[in-house]
Amino acid sequence: KSFKLKDTESTFSGFVIADPDLQDALENAEEVTQTEREIGGLTFYDYEIKGPGSNYLSSITVNNEGKLFALFVKAPAAIMAKDKAGLTKIVNTFQL
Repeated sequence: KSFKLKDTESTFSGFVIADPDLQDALENAEEVTQTEREIGGLTFYDYEIKGPGSNYLSSITVNNEGKLFALFVKAPAAIMAKDKAGLTKIVNTFQL
């Protein structure tokens, strides 16, 4: 199986089943941003989704064996605004 991690819709299609709020956030997002970072030869795709109620930070990668790994941080917009640096640090330190 091949994952297209640069394509937001395709990347999150499997995750929205587990978290309906994520689907709502994606469908009604004020903004979705994506950045890439390299760690240990793997590319990590970091997303920020500003939804109508909750905001999400996530980091997603595929290892050398083709296995998908993801970390999600979900917070109400007020909490995200108050502690975005701390929540972002959680996502930015995610590695395999």
